[in-house]
This record gives sequence, C-alpha cells and structure tokens, in this order.
Amino acid sequence: MENEHKHHGVTFGKIFWGLLIIIAAGALLLNGLGIDIGTSLPLVRIIGSVLLLAIAVSSISQFKFVLFFVPLTFIAWIWRAELGIPADNFKLWPILGAAVLLGIGLSVLFHRKSHVHVKISGTEDFGSTTETLNENEFVDIDASWGDHIKYVHADNLKQAKIKSSFASTKVYFDQCKVSPEGLNIIINASFSELVLNIPQDWELNNQIGTFAGEIHSMPPSRLDNKVRVNLTGSVNFAELKINYV
Repeated sequence: MENEHKHHGVTFGKIFWGLLIIIAAGALLLNGLGIDIGTSLPLVRIIGSVLLLAIAVSSISQFKFVLFFVPLTFIAWIWRAELGIPADNFKLWPILGAAVLLGIGLSVLFHRKSHVHVKISGTEDFGSTTETLNENEFVDIDASWGDHIKYVHADNLKQAKIKSSFASTKVYFDQCKVSPEGLNIIINASFSELVLNIPQDWELNNQIGTFAGEIHSMPPSRLDNKVRVNLTGSVNFAELKINYV
C-alpha cells in the first residue's frame, strides 16, 4: 500500500511559489526600467498583494512571524500611495529589515514547545511522501505546500491532530487501534484537499465547523461493535474527504 498514491508532476505549492517568484521578478524588472507599477499595471499589484497576503495568513497560523511581517511590508510598499505614505519616506530595505527583526523577536518570545509525542511534518519538501510507524498515543501531522501521504501505525491511539494548509494531504489510519478511552481527531484544513482513510469499524461523531469548505464522506459500513471516534476542528476554503478502507 505504501507504494500507492504517489503523486507526480507540478503541485499546487510549486505553482503558487513559481507564480509568486515570476511576478516578483517582473515587478522588480519593471521598477528597474522606471515603469511605475502602481499606475501602469494595477492588476499586477492586486495579484501580487493577494499572493503575499496568502503567505502572511498561512505563516501566522503556524507562528512563523518573519514570513508574516515580510509579506505585509511588501503589501504596504505596493500600496504606499493609497495609504498616503510619501514615496520618499518609505525606505523599503530599512523597513524590511525591521520587519525581519520584529519577526525574529516574536519568534523567540512565542516559540512553541512541542507537547506531542510524535510529529510528522511535510513542510520541508514539495511533493514529499512520508511513512511513519509508531506506537504512540498522540500524533501531530503538519503538512504544507505540496502532496503528502501519511501512514499512521499505532496500537493505542488517543488523539491525532492534522493540519493541512495549501496542500494535498492523505492520511491512512487503517493500521491503527483506538485506545479504550476513545479517539479524538482534530482537523485544521485551509486551502487544501485533505483525505482521511479510516477503518470500516470506525463510527465518526462529526463536529467539524466549515467556512467556504466541503466535507464528503462515504456511507459507513454496517458492521457491529463499531469504534466511536470524535472528529472536530475546522475546514476553511478546503475540502475534506473521508474514505472507509
């Protein structure tokens, strides 16, 4: 099963970053040629601002303060005229340096300590596939920017936290045994496609909240002695699919 579901080709994350880099390069080139982006190409400003804002929102949700303040600085620079800031008073590089230092300072103050037993992260590489075998009670999955497949093996699973942002993520629970105390699955999906593959005998108590999101689930099996699993969290601008395997 581990050899299945391998994704190839261009992922959403690659497209996103590729477009952002191309737009940034074009903006710098036009600026170097003396063309005012603000008056000549308003569409470029809008698209660039949306992409930068998406990066900022995704970053702050992960407590990545540098990647939160830097895009906001560029947005302020792009719209400096509309914000009433004189061009001579907006020195991009000093302000950008201040944004980086501010982000570093907040990162030191609010550095998150891990309280989970296992952390499976897919944020390092685009299009990465990770297999994880464990016997722990708590699992934390954080997947961003690309296609990710996670296989969870556990003998006494109590809680699984799954965060997926700007990614296509599949999580397999078919090799898990639920703790006698029960299992809570906490979902945080944004701008993603998240697929949960669960055993036939699981009965989900779905309490997930959605905003501009969708949840699709296959009909549950008719097996007796089902294992009750609580499903909570949020699906925003994303799609959650639940498959019984």
